[in-house]
Amino acid sequence: SSPGGSIHPPEPAGPSRPCSGPRRQGPMGSAGAGSPSSPMAADGDGHEGTGSAPSAAANAASSKDGAERAAVSVAFRAASKEADANSPSTGGESEAQAFAPPPRRQTLRTKTLRSTACTNFEESRFNENKRDRAKDSKVCALVRAALSKTHACVRLNEADIKTILEAMECFVLEPGFVLQRQGEATELFIVLQEGSLEVNVDAEMGMPAQSSRVTPGTSWGAAELLYGCPRTTEVTAIEETVMWGASGVTFQQVLRERARANCAEHKKFLVSNSLFTGLEPRQMDLLSQALIEEAYPPGAQVVSRGEDNPTFFCVRSGTLHVVDSPVGGGPAQDLGILHPGDCFGERALLYGERRAGTVTAIGRCELLCIGASQLRSVLGTDLHAYLERSLILQGLRASPNFSQFARAQQSAVMQAMEMKDLPADRPIRGAVGRGVRAVIVVTGNIRHSNNGDLVVVSRGDCCEADTRGRVIVGKDGVESPVRRAGGLVPENTIKLEDFVAGPEGARISVLSQDNLVKALGRKSPAENAEQAAEYAAKMLLVRKVPVFRHLNHEQTESVVSALKLQHCTKDALVIEQGSCGSSMYVISRGEVSIFINNNLVRTQGRNACFGERALLFDERRTATVKVTSETAEIWTIDKATFGEIVKGKMREDLINRIKIQDTKVAITDLRPVRVIGTGAFSVVRLVEHKRTGVRYALKSVRKQHGRIPKDMVNECSILLENDHPFVLYVVKTFETDLRVCMLTELLTGGDLHGAIRQIPTVLSRRQAQFYIGSLVIAIEALWDRNIIYRDLKPENVMLDSQGYLKIIDFGISKKLKEGESRTFTTVGTPHYMAPEVMQGRGYGIEVDIWSMGIMLFEFVCGYLPFADDLEEPAEVCTAVFTNRLCFPHMYRDSSGRELIQGLLCRHPEQRLGAGANGCADIKSAAFFRIRDGSSEELFDKIMGRELDPPLVPHGETYCDDEEMEVDKLSDAADLFEERENGRAEDSRNSSKEADWDSHSASKASSGHRSASKASRAS
Repeated sequence: SSPGGSIHPPEPAGPSRPCSGPRRQGPMGSAGAGSPSSPMAADGDGHEGTGSAPSAAANAASSKDGAERAAVSVAFRAASKEADANSPSTGGESEAQAFAPPPRRQTLRTKTLRSTACTNFEESRFNENKRDRAKDSKVCALVRAALSKTHACVRLNEADIKTILEAMECFVLEPGFVLQRQGEATELFIVLQEGSLEVNVDAEMGMPAQSSRVTPGTSWGAAELLYGCPRTTEVTAIEETVMWGASGVTFQQVLRERARANCAEHKKFLVSNSLFTGLEPRQMDLLSQALIEEAYPPGAQVVSRGEDNPTFFCVRSGTLHVVDSPVGGGPAQDLGILHPGDCFGERALLYGERRAGTVTAIGRCELLCIGASQLRSVLGTDLHAYLERSLILQGLRASPNFSQFARAQQSAVMQAMEMKDLPADRPIRGAVGRGVRAVIVVTGNIRHSNNGDLVVVSRGDCCEADTRGRVIVGKDGVESPVRRAGGLVPENTIKLEDFVAGPEGARISVLSQDNLVKALGRKSPAENAEQAAEYAAKMLLVRKVPVFRHLNHEQTESVVSALKLQHCTKDALVIEQGSCGSSMYVISRGEVSIFINNNLVRTQGRNACFGERALLFDERRTATVKVTSETAEIWTIDKATFGEIVKGKMREDLINRIKIQDTKVAITDLRPVRVIGTGAFSVVRLVEHKRTGVRYALKSVRKQHGRIPKDMVNECSILLENDHPFVLYVVKTFETDLRVCMLTELLTGGDLHGAIRQIPTVLSRRQAQFYIGSLVIAIEALWDRNIIYRDLKPENVMLDSQGYLKIIDFGISKKLKEGESRTFTTVGTPHYMAPEVMQGRGYGIEVDIWSMGIMLFEFVCGYLPFADDLEEPAEVCTAVFTNRLCFPHMYRDSSGRELIQGLLCRHPEQRLGAGANGCADIKSAAFFRIRDGSSEELFDKIMGRELDPPLVPHGETYCDDEEMEVDKLSDAADLFEERENGRAEDSRNSSKEADWDSHSASKASSGHRSASKASRAS
């Protein structure tokens, strides 16, 4: 290990890599990395410099060559031919050719696409070309055939197709008519009936101009309308052309509404079946995507008795007859009728049993089905065990005690529980013995007769005993009554061991006191269940303290172990104003009052913390704290102990984060230093606090027609509720009549796109481990808050002064509402965009996994896996859909290939990290394993800032002056100059803290980190 904490020994250098592309203006004013050093020596993990990158032709040859692709992939095919012609032969290579670096896409910046409204069709320039012609059967057949070949339309139903047909109008174009100009947004979805169109692509990036033909029967415009982006091609009629076109607004609406309807309907069927009780909304959505729609005519046999068919069916429409036909012949036994909403096939799916009956369609039926293989891809190999575990976890999270544990602790408790099968009327006591702390019913029910009152605990409910032996059921607190058949009874008259199985028996999951100790007390001094529970509570408490929140697991456990309990009585003096601080405190029980200059400021109770600045700074106490309750229990940790646990880069980062957390700062407290970036409507300045000297970045955005731009509202709302070391930190926001401002931490290391181009080779395995591992941690934190980032790429990731990553630019991110797990808007950067985003059928957090896969491929191979040489969004999207994932010959790291293949799976429900275990599946990949350690150790070291980053910036990197047009967008007069000249009272420029609740369409995304603010204030 290096002195800085690197966990890998030096290794040989890998193949050289081009430092292509000029410096590019990054988000928040970055232009790329400066002149960083590289503590991590570039190694050749998995790289072998004996081959060339695969040609584009090899990729194209493996893809489908449909009509739509033929229309939009002219440049790609031309590039393929050129690459083929220039590819070196495998024999007789020179040494220089053998170690040639992989190509990198030459581009200034990938462009983020935002969904835009179509041009008003009523005012369209196509109106002069309309012709009043009837849509006969031939035209309808032509449109239907074209829709069937358009990947965005393959799941449209008959009603959707009719809506598009009804919106279709006939247009006749004269030769030379320009249907599509470069830079214009697409207005129509069209299908050619007669004639032909020429598609021209201008010369770009050293490639010659190209052209192709669009012929009758081909559709045009679906991809452009779906992606909401202007075209970079020109389309011209080369002869008289007859086409049928539908308004882009209508086409977009049909696709999105169909996707929403399908998702909602499929999910409704799954939710209605108890088999899937306990699954999280995201898993439900993944399963709903995997459901297949099938139709059966009258009399058709769906399954037959004795058949080996592990498929689960839901009846969507129609009725089916179920009979049991004896093997040796004889009359069939009628088992009933299945109606819409009914399901069958559970046991065949879970246990692989053969069909117990024959199911036949009475009339035309539509079914939704999912096979065992599709279900396993989402939930894992052992379906039955997984569904049981999900149900148990749901019960724990609904209990009054276990719901207070962290998710990792809940998982540990769940794994420590034992499954028991009880026959009818069998008591729990005889099956599991004494010391039962909790029981969750998996199947059946358990019950207890208490003085004539029947108490029933049903499937999914958690029944637990507190430390005094009292029983608690469900979500209610200790003093709440237990639910029972016919009324309520006080729970303190019931003992958990006396419950018995119901008349049909029960399958229960049982937690004993010993197993609770094992689950929670592995690294604690716990010797019994009470101590283990106390340790878990302390761990949860520590996670709520801002100064501890972002420590890694090992550091957190050390802090928990170091906490000492202090018993206090009323009026006890905990902190005295003016004294030197050396400890911080967390209230476990009781209340304290805070006084400043003998004036009561506020009272704080359980879980509140105070004095945390004393752990990092040599400051005198600014307030006095006294106990006001009769007694109080307070956990405390001193500065010396904390200093032994948190040191180095982690301590430096904590100090920097606390320094900028001054929510009372005002615009008048800031002094502008320089402009560090500009955008279309924004200016980013480096500003300095006049009194403290603390530096910030101030992003100022001009209002449009008196309103704050939607992207800015969205970005501020999301960032204000997120406090994570790998996400840009927002201190405060301000609003004037003309502008809205966002005060953030200052990032000085440039963006990741520029940084990786300072490394002369493709990234080594350990360098890629660091960057992708950091992104996994950050994205997982966003997912925990139900946020889909949607535009993950190197340009949107910046480096701090230590070289650690920060995700920025949340303008198009999506905060999902409670219970939601899908959105439908097509936004993002095509080169990094997941296929399901382009399809418009809805998507979830798994799209960020795809983007990480693209970035990892780019890091270790030196170019993008799909459409590396293309810029036209529609062509890029077509390549993402159709091209095979091919690795360059020199990249031989099998674990890296396996991880990339898992991240870039085109089926979102099968994508690594999209399943039941979430990011845990990504973290456990072999690619992240380190020498003499596990993958968990790597992520723990990244979180604890114990590693030397691949690049440590020297100096500060901002936009070059020549890249900025400050004279056009300067807002200095609005924000600073007039105030300094004594006109701060000018109402036009007076600032106030922005109220994002009043600007955001979704109040779920407008939190203000209130807990953190309260803590900082104390």
